[in-house]
Amino acid sequence: MGIPRLEAGSLFAGELTVVRPLVSGRVDGGVSSGDGSTYLVEHRSTGSQRALKLLDPELVGQDAAAGARERFEQAAHAGARVESDHVVQVVDAGVDAATGAPWLTMELLRGEDLATRMTRGPESFTAAREIVTQLCHALAAAHETGIVHRDLRPENVFLAAPRREGIPFTVKVLGFGLATFAAGSGSRPSAPGATLWVAPEEDATAALTPAADLWSLGLLAYFVLTGRPFWRGRPTDAPAALRREIGLEPLPSATERAGESGVGSLLPKGFDAWFRRCVSREPGARFASVREARAAFDALAPSAEDRPSNPDRAPLPVPASPAYRRRSRVSPRLPSPPAPPLAVSAPGARVAAPPPQATGSSAAPWLALGLRRDAHRRWAVASPASSRTESARASPSRRPCWPLERRRLPVPVTSRDPVWGERDAPVTLVEFS
Repeated sequence: MGIPRLEAGSLFAGELTVVRPLVSGRVDGGVSSGDGSTYLVEHRSTGSQRALKLLDPELVGQDAAAGARERFEQAAHAGARVESDHVVQVVDAGVDAATGAPWLTMELLRGEDLATRMTRGPESFTAAREIVTQLCHALAAAHETGIVHRDLRPENVFLAAPRREGIPFTVKVLGFGLATFAAGSGSRPSAPGATLWVAPEEDATAALTPAADLWSLGLLAYFVLTGRPFWRGRPTDAPAALRREIGLEPLPSATERAGESGVGSLLPKGFDAWFRRCVSREPGARFASVREARAAFDALAPSAEDRPSNPDRAPLPVPASPAYRRRSRVSPRLPSPPAPPLAVSAPGARVAAPPPQATGSSAAPWLALGLRRDAHRRWAVASPASSRTESARASPSRRPCWPLERRRLPVPVTSRDPVWGERDAPVTLVEFS
């Protein structure tokens, strides 16, 4: 039968007026739609707005009269027993008599989920520590209540607009109790990509310990710091291939895996050891508790590449092959063949080298370009080899230069790209491997 669709203006469950569908992960979302449909609804008696989530009727099947309804309502309200402001509040839950679909209403949040936020690139260590700290508060409180989340993934971590000063956002964890209910019903969460985040022991047993959430916590922290999932596999891959990589293939260190994408320098010092204590295939080798994991993460030192978070940063492209970007001071005496001009902008502008040519004895290496300033304080790009001869025979006002147009920069370089060298270097080089 599938999840039912609701029309705007219709009445649901006798008390909820449907306003419009919600887009998960964006403004006024607050719920994950990976395994359901979500709507903005208005409670008729109070006029308050809520988020309504519909789930697949197969979760309760034909067994609603035999207790599935009661078990679902108990699971949906499991988060209410967690004493943490970082757990989304479930207002009501039930099974719709007309469609047979389980549903729950939750507080309406303004913001975006972690999956949407990370499309704009990795977070700074300061922002990542804030996310991990608030996330650990919710998990620690849940574990002390005897609740294991089991389905911790970016779509279930919501970054809501803060309701008090002094914090950039409020982390709200969604889905407490639902994964446990699904497992007890003989079903597993069918959200795309869920396998990339859940602990491997979830395939073997339904009785899980808090160590399962520590596995997901480590993967989420890596994701926030690098902007990329840890596993090479993707949700579109065959499930068997994903399980083999996650459960059987050798586990590289976090720095080794990040280095494959050129973002290893973004990880804080000591992160490898912390990550190993979370993402270990043996649950007993993980941290003893979430509180211990949080304390160890707070003790990490930010890397040299850490910079303040930029909410307007450009999307971080995922290269088809490993690419490394290097930023350093370059001497104008380095040998280099002549190259066509590249337009740049202002002192300290980024200069990108052209991609390497075909390999072989006749192939030219990538070009290092230098910036120079003439007597009229104009900025120009020149190859090192030609700059010496040109400066010897031409006055400063006659030196060749090109218009200062940032929009003609051939390779986009953002403030969040991994760099080597000093940040105030006058030249930025983009190296392709």
